[in-house]
Amino acid sequence: MVIRDPVHGDILLSSWAARVIDTPEFQRLRGIRQLGTAYLVYPGCHHTRFEHSLGTYWIAKNLLERLAASGADAAGGEDEREAIALAALLHDVAHVPFGHTLEDEWLLFPRHDDGSRLREVFSGRLGDVLEEIGVLDRVWDLLDPRSSLPAPWPREIVSGTVDADLFDYVRRDAQFAGLRLDYDDRLLSNFVVAEGRLALNLVKGGRERADVRSEFFHMLHMRYVLTERLYYHHAKIASSAMIARMVEWAAEEGRITERELLRCDDAGLLERLRRAAERDVRLGKMLDRLARRDLFKRGVEVYAGDVGEERRIRWAATWRNPAARRAMERWIARRIGCAEDDVILYCQAETFMKEVEALCLTAEGLKPLGRANLSTELEVRLLEQKYRDLWRLYVLVPAAKREACRAHREAILEALDASPDQL
Repeated sequence: MVIRDPVHGDILLSSWAARVIDTPEFQRLRGIRQLGTAYLVYPGCHHTRFEHSLGTYWIAKNLLERLAASGADAAGGEDEREAIALAALLHDVAHVPFGHTLEDEWLLFPRHDDGSRLREVFSGRLGDVLEEIGVLDRVWDLLDPRSSLPAPWPREIVSGTVDADLFDYVRRDAQFAGLRLDYDDRLLSNFVVAEGRLALNLVKGGRERADVRSEFFHMLHMRYVLTERLYYHHAKIASSAMIARMVEWAAEEGRITERELLRCDDAGLLERLRRAAERDVRLGKMLDRLARRDLFKRGVEVYAGDVGEERRIRWAATWRNPAARRAMERWIARRIGCAEDDVILYCQAETFMKEVEALCLTAEGLKPLGRANLSTELEVRLLEQKYRDLWRLYVLVPAAKREACRAHREAILEALDASPDQL
Protein backbone atom coordinates (compact mmCIF):
# COMPACT_ATOMS: atom_id res chain seq x y z
CA MET A 1 0.00 0.00 0.00
CA VAL A 2 1.29 3.47 -0.93
CA ILE A 3 0.22 6.76 0.65
CA ARG A 4 1.27 10.09 -0.85
CA ASP A 5 2.58 12.34 1.91
CA PRO A 6 3.22 16.05 1.28
CA VAL A 7 6.40 15.94 3.37
CA HIS A 8 8.14 12.65 2.51
CA GLY A 9 6.51 11.77 -0.82
CA ASP A 10 5.35 8.16 -1.26
CA ILE A 11 5.17 6.23 2.00
CA LEU A 12 5.17 2.46 1.46
CA LEU A 13 3.07 0.67 4.07
CA SER A 14 3.50 -2.99 4.88
CA SER A 15 0.39 -5.18 5.11
CA TRP A 16 0.83 -5.07 8.89
CA ALA A 17 0.89 -1.27 8.95
CA ALA A 18 -2.14 -1.05 6.65
CA ARG A 19 -4.17 -3.19 9.07
CA VAL A 20 -3.09 -1.10 12.05
CA ILE A 21 -3.97 2.16 10.31
CA ASP A 22 -7.50 0.93 9.59
CA THR A 23 -8.32 0.47 13.30
CA PRO A 24 -10.67 3.00 14.96
CA GLU A 25 -8.00 3.87 17.52
CA PHE A 26 -5.57 4.99 14.83
CA GLN A 27 -8.19 6.68 12.65
CA ARG A 28 -9.09 8.93 15.60
CA LEU A 29 -5.73 10.66 15.06
CA ARG A 30 -7.08 12.17 11.81
CA GLY A 31 -9.02 14.65 13.95
CA ILE A 32 -6.24 15.67 16.35
CA ARG A 33 -4.13 18.55 15.12
CA GLN A 34 -0.42 18.07 15.60
CA LEU A 35 0.08 21.61 16.92
CA GLY A 36 -3.21 22.29 18.71
CA THR A 37 -4.21 25.93 18.32
CA ALA A 38 -1.16 26.93 16.24
CA TYR A 39 -3.46 27.31 13.21
CA LEU A 40 -4.76 30.51 14.82
CA VAL A 41 -1.28 31.98 14.28
CA TYR A 42 0.00 30.00 11.27
CA PRO A 43 -3.10 29.22 9.16
CA GLY A 44 -1.45 26.26 7.43
CA CYS A 45 -0.94 24.32 10.66
CA HIS A 46 -3.92 22.01 10.28
CA HIS A 47 -1.80 18.88 9.94
CA THR A 48 -2.72 16.08 12.31
CA ARG A 49 -1.17 13.36 14.41
CA PHE A 50 -2.40 10.89 11.76
CA GLU A 51 -0.01 12.06 9.06
CA HIS A 52 2.74 12.75 11.60
CA SER A 53 2.47 9.14 12.75
CA LEU A 54 2.74 7.93 9.16
CA GLY A 55 5.83 10.07 8.70
CA THR A 56 7.38 8.75 11.92
CA TYR A 57 6.79 5.19 10.69
CA TRP A 58 8.48 6.03 7.39
CA ILE A 59 11.49 7.65 9.05
CA ALA A 60 11.85 4.64 11.38
CA LYS A 61 11.74 2.23 8.42
CA ASN A 62 14.34 4.24 6.54
CA LEU A 63 16.60 4.45 9.56
CA LEU A 64 16.29 0.70 10.19
CA GLU A 65 17.01 -0.14 6.55
CA ARG A 66 20.10 2.07 6.57
CA LEU A 67 21.33 0.41 9.77
CA ALA A 68 20.81 -3.02 8.19
CA ALA A 69 22.50 -1.97 4.93
CA SER A 70 25.52 -0.73 6.86
CA GLY A 71 26.01 -4.24 8.22
CA ALA A 72 24.67 -3.63 11.72
CA ASP A 73 23.80 -7.11 12.99
CA ALA A 74 21.79 -5.53 15.76
CA ALA A 75 19.28 -4.20 13.21
CA GLY A 76 17.51 -7.58 13.33
CA GLY A 77 15.47 -9.40 10.72
CA GLU A 78 12.67 -8.02 8.58
CA ASP A 79 9.88 -8.91 11.04
CA GLU A 80 11.78 -7.33 13.93
CA ARG A 81 12.36 -4.14 11.94
CA GLU A 82 8.68 -3.97 11.01
CA ALA A 83 7.66 -4.39 14.67
CA ILE A 84 9.89 -1.44 15.59
CA ALA A 85 8.40 0.60 12.75
CA LEU A 86 4.88 -0.26 13.97
CA ALA A 87 5.81 1.00 17.45
CA ALA A 88 6.95 4.25 15.80
CA LEU A 89 3.64 4.37 13.90
CA LEU A 90 1.76 4.05 17.21
CA HIS A 91 3.90 6.35 19.35
CA ASP A 92 1.08 8.95 19.56
CA VAL A 93 -1.93 6.63 19.53
CA ALA A 94 -2.76 7.46 23.17
CA HIS A 95 -2.68 11.22 22.53
CA VAL A 96 -5.71 13.27 23.60
CA PRO A 97 -6.80 16.49 21.87
CA PHE A 98 -4.51 19.41 22.72
CA GLY A 99 -2.46 16.85 24.61
CA HIS A 100 0.78 18.77 25.15
CA THR A 101 -1.21 21.76 26.41
CA LEU A 102 -3.28 19.76 28.90
CA GLU A 103 -0.49 17.42 30.01
CA ASP A 104 2.88 19.16 29.77
CA GLU A 105 1.99 22.83 30.12
CA TRP A 106 -1.03 22.78 32.45
CA LEU A 107 -0.49 19.43 34.21
CA LEU A 108 -4.20 18.56 34.13
CA PHE A 109 -3.64 14.92 33.08
CA PRO A 110 -0.75 12.43 32.98
CA ARG A 111 1.38 12.29 29.84
CA HIS A 112 0.08 10.45 26.77
CA ASP A 113 2.80 7.82 27.01
CA ASP A 114 1.67 6.78 30.47
CA GLY A 115 1.22 3.01 30.50
CA SER A 116 -2.35 3.04 31.84
CA ARG A 117 -3.62 5.10 28.91
CA LEU A 118 -1.78 2.91 26.43
CA ARG A 119 -3.38 -0.15 28.01
CA GLU A 120 -6.81 1.41 27.46
CA VAL A 121 -6.09 2.02 23.77
CA PHE A 122 -4.73 -1.49 23.27
CA SER A 123 -7.86 -3.02 24.82
CA GLY A 124 -9.88 -2.43 21.63
CA ARG A 125 -9.60 -3.38 17.98
CA LEU A 126 -6.01 -2.12 17.76
CA GLY A 127 -4.86 -4.64 20.35
CA ASP A 128 -6.72 -7.42 18.54
CA VAL A 129 -4.98 -6.59 15.25
CA LEU A 130 -1.55 -6.48 16.87
CA GLU A 131 -2.29 -9.82 18.51
CA GLU A 132 -3.37 -11.35 15.20
CA ILE A 133 -0.19 -10.10 13.54
CA GLY A 134 1.84 -11.52 16.39
CA VAL A 135 3.59 -8.34 17.54
CA LEU A 136 1.42 -7.14 20.45
CA ASP A 137 3.93 -7.90 23.18
CA ARG A 138 6.88 -6.52 21.22
CA VAL A 139 5.11 -3.26 20.34
CA TRP A 140 3.92 -2.88 23.94
CA ASP A 141 7.45 -3.34 25.28
CA LEU A 142 8.79 -0.72 22.88
CA LEU A 143 6.11 1.84 23.77
CA ASP A 144 5.91 1.32 27.54
CA PRO A 145 8.95 3.02 29.14
CA ARG A 146 8.61 0.73 32.17
CA SER A 147 9.28 -2.40 30.10
CA SER A 148 12.86 -3.68 30.16
CA LEU A 149 14.61 -4.49 26.87
CA PRO A 150 17.77 -6.53 26.19
CA ALA A 151 19.18 -3.50 24.32
CA PRO A 152 17.89 0.09 24.35
CA TRP A 153 18.46 0.97 20.67
CA PRO A 154 15.04 -0.15 19.28
CA ARG A 155 13.18 2.02 21.78
CA GLU A 156 15.60 4.88 21.09
CA ILE A 157 14.42 4.87 17.47
CA VAL A 158 10.81 5.13 18.66
CA SER A 159 11.18 7.46 21.65
CA GLY A 160 14.75 8.51 22.29
CA THR A 161 16.49 11.84 22.60
CA VAL A 162 16.91 11.92 18.80
CA ASP A 163 14.33 9.64 17.24
CA ALA A 164 12.06 9.08 14.26
CA ASP A 165 9.44 11.31 15.89
CA LEU A 166 11.83 14.28 15.95
CA PHE A 167 12.99 13.78 12.37
CA ASP A 168 9.40 13.87 11.16
CA TYR A 169 7.93 16.68 13.20
CA VAL A 170 10.68 19.26 12.65
CA ARG A 171 10.27 18.88 8.89
CA ARG A 172 6.47 18.60 8.95
CA ASP A 173 5.83 21.47 11.36
CA ALA A 174 8.19 23.76 9.44
CA GLN A 175 6.51 22.99 6.12
CA PHE A 176 2.95 23.56 7.32
CA ALA A 177 3.90 26.71 9.21
CA GLY A 178 5.45 28.05 6.01
CA LEU A 179 8.95 28.29 7.49
CA ARG A 180 11.67 27.51 4.94
CA LEU A 181 13.64 25.03 7.02
CA ASP A 182 14.83 21.52 6.22
CA TYR A 183 17.62 19.03 6.83
CA ASP A 184 19.47 16.60 4.54
CA ASP A 185 18.13 13.01 4.57
CA ARG A 186 21.70 11.72 4.38
CA LEU A 187 21.91 12.47 8.08
CA LEU A 188 19.93 9.27 8.71
CA SER A 189 22.78 7.26 7.17
CA ASN A 190 25.14 8.42 9.89
CA PHE A 191 23.46 6.57 12.75
CA VAL A 192 24.92 3.33 14.06
CA VAL A 193 24.19 0.79 16.78
CA ALA A 194 27.11 0.75 19.23
CA GLU A 195 27.16 -1.08 22.55
CA GLY A 196 23.43 -1.66 22.16
CA ARG A 197 22.69 2.07 21.80
CA LEU A 198 21.59 4.22 18.87
CA ALA A 199 24.33 6.77 18.20
CA LEU A 200 25.32 9.41 15.68
CA ASN A 201 28.61 8.40 14.07
CA LEU A 202 30.96 11.39 14.14
CA VAL A 203 34.07 9.57 12.88
CA LYS A 204 35.29 7.91 9.71
CA GLY A 205 38.72 6.36 9.34
CA GLY A 206 39.59 7.65 12.80
CA ARG A 207 38.87 11.27 11.85
CA GLU A 208 35.99 13.48 12.94
CA ARG A 209 33.18 14.01 10.43
CA ALA A 210 32.70 17.77 10.62
CA ASP A 211 30.03 17.58 7.90
CA VAL A 212 27.93 15.17 9.99
CA ARG A 213 28.29 17.33 13.06
CA SER A 214 27.29 20.50 11.21
CA GLU A 215 24.25 18.87 9.56
CA PHE A 216 23.11 17.46 12.90
CA PHE A 217 23.36 20.88 14.54
CA HIS A 218 21.53 22.35 11.57
CA MET A 219 18.61 20.03 12.37
CA LEU A 220 18.80 20.91 16.07
CA HIS A 221 18.75 24.59 15.14
CA MET A 222 15.59 23.90 13.12
CA ARG A 223 13.97 22.56 16.27
CA TYR A 224 15.03 25.66 18.19
CA VAL A 225 13.57 27.99 15.55
CA LEU A 226 10.29 26.08 15.64
CA THR A 227 10.22 26.35 19.43
CA GLU A 228 10.92 30.08 19.35
CA ARG A 229 8.59 31.10 16.52
CA LEU A 230 5.87 28.46 16.59
CA TYR A 231 5.54 26.39 19.76
CA TYR A 232 6.07 29.36 22.11
CA HIS A 233 4.37 32.05 20.05
CA HIS A 234 2.46 34.25 22.50
CA ALA A 235 -0.88 33.95 20.65
CA LYS A 236 -0.56 30.16 20.55
CA ILE A 237 0.15 30.16 24.28
CA ALA A 238 -2.88 32.37 24.93
CA SER A 239 -5.27 30.28 22.84
CA SER A 240 -3.92 27.06 24.33
CA ALA A 241 -4.41 28.53 27.80
CA MET A 242 -8.05 29.25 27.00
CA ILE A 243 -8.55 25.62 25.93
CA ALA A 244 -6.85 24.40 29.10
CA ARG A 245 -8.99 26.66 31.29
CA MET A 246 -12.19 25.30 29.75
CA VAL A 247 -11.11 21.69 30.17
CA GLU A 248 -10.11 22.46 33.75
CA TRP A 249 -13.55 23.88 34.50
CA ALA A 250 -15.31 20.94 32.86
CA ALA A 251 -13.14 18.40 34.70
CA GLU A 252 -13.78 20.08 38.06
CA GLU A 253 -17.51 19.76 37.46
CA GLY A 254 -17.17 16.12 36.42
CA ARG A 255 -18.27 16.85 32.86
CA ILE A 256 -15.16 15.42 31.24
CA THR A 257 -12.63 12.79 32.26
CA GLU A 258 -9.27 11.63 30.96
CA ARG A 259 -10.88 8.41 29.73
CA GLU A 260 -13.47 10.37 27.74
CA LEU A 261 -10.73 12.52 26.21
CA LEU A 262 -9.11 9.36 24.92
CA ARG A 263 -12.17 8.80 22.72
CA CYS A 264 -12.28 12.40 21.42
CA ASP A 265 -10.68 14.27 18.59
CA ASP A 266 -10.38 18.08 18.60
CA ALA A 267 -13.91 18.67 17.32
CA GLY A 268 -15.32 16.09 19.72
CA LEU A 269 -13.72 17.80 22.71
CA LEU A 270 -15.05 21.21 21.68
CA GLU A 271 -18.51 19.70 21.19
CA ARG A 272 -18.41 18.22 24.71
CA LEU A 273 -17.43 21.63 26.05
CA ARG A 274 -20.27 23.25 24.10
CA ARG A 275 -22.76 20.80 25.63
CA ALA A 276 -21.32 21.47 29.08
CA ALA A 277 -21.73 25.21 28.43
CA GLU A 278 -25.50 24.75 28.66
CA ARG A 279 -24.97 24.58 32.43
CA ASP A 280 -21.84 26.70 32.75
CA VAL A 281 -21.93 30.19 31.28
CA ARG A 282 -18.14 30.53 31.66
CA LEU A 283 -17.59 27.83 29.07
CA GLY A 284 -19.95 29.44 26.60
CA LYS A 285 -18.22 32.82 26.84
CA MET A 286 -14.77 31.30 26.42
CA LEU A 287 -15.84 29.14 23.48
CA ASP A 288 -17.32 32.18 21.76
CA ARG A 289 -14.09 34.10 22.31
CA LEU A 290 -12.07 31.29 20.78
CA ALA A 291 -14.40 31.01 17.78
CA ARG A 292 -13.98 34.75 17.08
CA ARG A 293 -10.23 34.57 17.77
CA ASP A 294 -10.81 37.11 20.53
CA LEU A 295 -7.81 35.84 22.44
CA PHE A 296 -6.62 36.84 25.88
CA LYS A 297 -3.73 39.34 25.80
CA ARG A 298 -0.52 39.70 27.79
CA GLY A 299 -1.30 42.05 30.67
CA VAL A 300 2.02 41.23 32.32
CA GLU A 301 4.93 39.58 30.54
CA VAL A 302 8.15 38.51 32.21
CA TYR A 303 11.09 37.25 30.16
CA ALA A 304 14.13 35.21 31.12
CA GLY A 305 16.36 38.29 31.16
CA ASP A 306 14.05 40.04 33.64
CA VAL A 307 14.59 37.59 36.51
CA GLY A 308 17.33 35.25 37.67
CA GLU A 309 17.36 31.51 37.13
CA GLU A 310 16.67 30.71 40.80
CA ARG A 311 13.56 32.87 40.75
CA ARG A 312 12.32 31.32 37.51
CA ILE A 313 12.72 27.81 38.90
CA ARG A 314 10.95 28.78 42.14
CA TRP A 315 8.08 30.45 40.30
CA ALA A 316 7.62 27.46 38.01
CA ALA A 317 7.58 25.07 40.98
CA THR A 318 4.94 27.18 42.73
CA TRP A 319 2.72 28.60 40.03
CA ARG A 320 2.56 25.55 37.76
CA ASN A 321 0.73 23.83 40.60
CA PRO A 322 -2.96 24.14 39.63
CA ALA A 323 -4.21 25.01 43.14
CA ALA A 324 -1.51 27.63 43.70
CA ARG A 325 -2.06 29.09 40.25
CA ARG A 326 -5.77 29.52 40.88
CA ALA A 327 -5.05 31.30 44.15
CA MET A 328 -2.76 33.74 42.35
CA GLU A 329 -5.31 34.30 39.60
CA ARG A 330 -7.95 35.17 42.20
CA TRP A 331 -5.56 37.66 43.82
CA ILE A 332 -4.78 39.31 40.47
CA ALA A 333 -8.49 39.52 39.60
CA ARG A 334 -9.22 41.32 42.86
CA ARG A 335 -6.27 43.63 42.33
CA ILE A 336 -7.19 44.75 38.81
CA GLY A 337 -10.97 44.65 39.33
CA CYS A 338 -12.16 41.89 37.04
CA ALA A 339 -13.81 38.48 37.24
CA GLU A 340 -11.65 35.57 38.34
CA ASP A 341 -12.55 33.81 35.08
CA ASP A 342 -10.83 36.60 33.16
CA VAL A 343 -7.32 35.96 34.48
CA ILE A 344 -4.99 33.17 33.40
CA LEU A 345 -1.50 32.88 34.83
CA TYR A 346 0.92 31.12 32.50
CA CYS A 347 4.25 30.15 34.01
CA GLN A 348 6.54 28.14 31.79
CA ALA A 349 8.81 25.43 33.11
CA GLU A 350 12.51 25.94 32.47
CA THR A 351 13.11 25.01 28.82
CA PHE A 352 15.88 22.51 28.26
CA MET A 353 17.54 20.84 25.31
CA LYS A 354 17.15 17.08 25.74
CA GLU A 355 19.35 16.40 22.71
CA VAL A 356 22.39 17.26 24.81
CA GLU A 357 22.23 13.62 25.98
CA ALA A 358 22.08 12.19 22.45
CA LEU A 359 24.84 9.61 22.06
CA CYS A 360 27.65 10.12 19.56
CA LEU A 361 30.31 7.68 18.43
CA THR A 362 33.64 9.46 18.66
CA ALA A 363 37.26 8.34 18.29
CA GLU A 364 37.23 7.85 22.09
CA GLY A 365 34.01 5.79 22.07
CA LEU A 366 30.40 6.65 22.95
CA LYS A 367 29.85 10.08 24.47
CA PRO A 368 26.83 12.36 25.00
CA LEU A 369 26.59 15.13 22.43
CA GLY A 370 27.40 17.78 25.02
CA ARG A 371 30.75 16.16 25.75
CA ALA A 372 31.66 14.66 22.36
CA ASN A 373 34.44 17.18 21.63
CA LEU A 374 35.22 20.86 22.06
CA SER A 375 33.38 21.96 18.92
CA THR A 376 30.12 20.17 19.80
CA GLU A 377 30.37 21.29 23.42
CA LEU A 378 30.56 24.94 22.41
CA GLU A 379 27.61 24.60 20.02
CA VAL A 380 25.57 22.77 22.65
CA ARG A 381 26.22 25.47 25.24
CA LEU A 382 25.06 28.15 22.83
CA LEU A 383 21.84 26.29 22.00
CA GLU A 384 21.18 25.51 25.66
CA GLN A 385 21.43 29.18 26.53
CA LYS A 386 19.09 30.11 23.70
CA TYR A 387 16.54 27.62 25.03
CA ARG A 388 16.86 29.01 28.56
CA ASP A 389 16.21 32.48 27.16
CA LEU A 390 12.82 31.32 25.85
CA TRP A 391 11.36 31.15 29.37
CA ARG A 392 8.19 33.24 29.85
CA LEU A 393 5.63 34.15 32.48
CA TYR A 394 2.43 35.81 31.32
CA VAL A 395 -0.67 37.15 33.03
CA LEU A 396 -3.30 36.75 30.33
CA VAL A 397 -6.47 38.86 30.42
CA PRO A 398 -9.16 40.08 27.97
CA ALA A 399 -8.04 43.01 25.83
CA ALA A 400 -10.24 45.41 27.82
CA LYS A 401 -8.31 44.63 31.01
CA ARG A 402 -4.84 44.69 29.51
CA GLU A 403 -3.89 48.22 30.56
CA ALA A 404 -5.32 47.78 34.07
CA CYS A 405 -3.21 44.68 34.46
CA ARG A 406 -0.09 46.46 33.23
CA ALA A 407 -0.67 49.25 35.75
CA HIS A 408 -0.34 46.68 38.55
CA ARG A 409 2.76 44.95 37.16
CA GLU A 410 5.05 45.66 40.09
CA ALA A 411 2.49 44.57 42.68
CA ILE A 412 1.87 41.37 40.73
CA LEU A 413 5.59 40.59 40.51
CA GLU A 414 5.91 41.15 44.26
CA ALA A 415 2.97 38.81 44.88
CA LEU A 416 4.58 36.13 42.73
CA ASP A 417 7.35 35.93 45.33
CA ALA A 418 4.83 35.23 48.10
CA SER A 419 3.52 31.80 49.00
CA PRO A 420 -0.05 30.94 47.92
CA ASP A 421 -1.36 30.97 51.51
CA GLN A 422 -0.25 34.60 51.89
CA LEU A 423 -2.47 35.86 49.08
